Amino acid sequence: MKLRFYINVFAFIFTMFPISLFALEDQERYIVGRQPPSFIGRISRSTYEFFVQTASSQSTWGVFNGESYYDLADIKQKELSKIIVREAYEEGRRNVWLLDIGAGNFESCDAWASDFKEMGATLEGMTIHIVGIRGEPYKDKAVKRDWNCKIYKFGLFMIEDFEEEFRKRGLGSVEFDLTISRWTMRHLFNPLGTFMAAFNKTRTGGFLNMDWFHYLYEEEKLDSRYDVPLVSRGHLLDVLIHLKVPFILNPRSANALPPYLDAFLIQKGKESPSVLPLEYVGLEECDARYFQVHAGYVVKFRILDSDFKASALRESYSAHRTRFFVNSPFLQWLHANNLLVDESYFKEFCFMQNGLLTLSSMKDQDTQEKSRDFEKFRSPKSREEKERNIEEARRQARLERQKKDLRSGLLEKLKKQDFEEVQTLFHQGVEVNNPWDEEDSFLDSAITGYFPTGAITLLLNNGAKIKHLSKSEAVYTAIRTSSSEDDIKSLLKVQEYKPSNFDACLWASVARGEKGLIDLFLSMGANLNAFVNCHPIIFEASFDPVTWNFLIEKGAKGHRGEELEKR
Repeated sequence: MKLRFYINVFAFIFTMFPISLFALEDQERYIVGRQPPSFIGRISRSTYEFFVQTASSQSTWGVFNGESYYDLADIKQKELSKIIVREAYEEGRRNVWLLDIGAGNFESCDAWASDFKEMGATLEGMTIHIVGIRGEPYKDKAVKRDWNCKIYKFGLFMIEDFEEEFRKRGLGSVEFDLTISRWTMRHLFNPLGTFMAAFNKTRTGGFLNMDWFHYLYEEEKLDSRYDVPLVSRGHLLDVLIHLKVPFILNPRSANALPPYLDAFLIQKGKESPSVLPLEYVGLEECDARYFQVHAGYVVKFRILDSDFKASALRESYSAHRTRFFVNSPFLQWLHANNLLVDESYFKEFCFMQNGLLTLSSMKDQDTQEKSRDFEKFRSPKSREEKERNIEEARRQARLERQKKDLRSGLLEKLKKQDFEEVQTLFHQGVEVNNPWDEEDSFLDSAITGYFPTGAITLLLNNGAKIKHLSKSEAVYTAIRTSSSEDDIKSLLKVQEYKPSNFDACLWASVARGEKGLIDLFLSMGANLNAFVNCHPIIFEASFDPVTWNFLIEKGAKGHRGEELEKR
């Protein structure tokens, strides 16, 4: 009996001990900044297997296929790139590396090459390596030399497997001086892991300039689209503060359509950690179209370090407020080099109405000392001048309140379809294009805010203009916000609002199941068999048999041009 007992004990230890070891090993593997769990890789690869079948070298994503310059976080990308190259040259370095993640049709790579070609005579012996990566195939020559630039255009690049993909191409040891990315990271299955891989592949002193993405902590849920940017912003601050990097953050409105997420610029420091205290715990499914996440999932993480959420640090920063960061070296460097798209953001450091924020490691410095420095920086020369300034500030505040009351009242009347009252206000001299800079125009609000039929047309008839929306995307946005067919036609009559991409407008019309709009954009030259978000437009009607059959009658085809069956 004793022998059998010891055998059973030994068998129990033998079987359980390896399991605990493997559990520890798995937990170690699944930390952000290291190898992600296998289920992430499997899901990611399924998307790239589809890309392999794509025949064209042109990006078929359909919307946001790249631009020459992104200017994310209101940073002048062209000027920043030139300064990085110039400073590297003066330091004696003869190789600089620039990267665009999700490069679309590689416009940014070509623009960089053109700019640096102009600087060629002053950069003798230097090579600027310009790398663009995308998931879709690129069948032209991948690497070519153009004067002082070496341009790498990599297709079928599995971005989530960032480091391995570069190793396969012989660039495993490269560190980048500048990495940019626009409207790409949010579509990945593992955006946070990919961000950390890009961060770790950035040289000390190098920059990352991109927009953020979605993921969740273990206890969080995805609810309304309007909550998501705010949740995302909290995550972004957690990461940037933990990485100990100076940064500029440009918050975006939760009501914006398409739903942009915050953009930022960071500079990697010597003390930045290579991992985050977050453990992969699973996936949560989400509506890919509603949240603008092509993966259809967001990753969930367990927080392993209670200090990671940085609540104490955040309180410290909020106590300082923006005005105490006047002498931030990072901000001063950007300002001195004229790298900010709108200099007015920084003319008055204590009134940053556009939401631009800069933080650096100042928590150990004395708040009162900062306050005195700031007052010295901007104090009037005399008491009389100070009193005049105070009175002027009060007058401006009264005007602002009046403007906002007028604006909110007029918008409320538009929402209630009190169009006669709105027209009367315009006849009485109310400015249809509100002049206060920090607000959207009335037309911006009507296009993005699900206003009733006729609101957009009324505003256009009174000379309303777009202020903050992209003019070339106004029609597309109006379709996405369910504006009426008549209002969309009114927008199309204005030449400056002509869409830059009729295929995207057709795709959005198919998503709504609006036959009138579908016919309208087909008549304007939209391609019924164009690919948008990697699929033929008809697949946006997969759950709408009426629209599906309507498109087949119009000649819609499948992924490889095959005939499709009606439903």
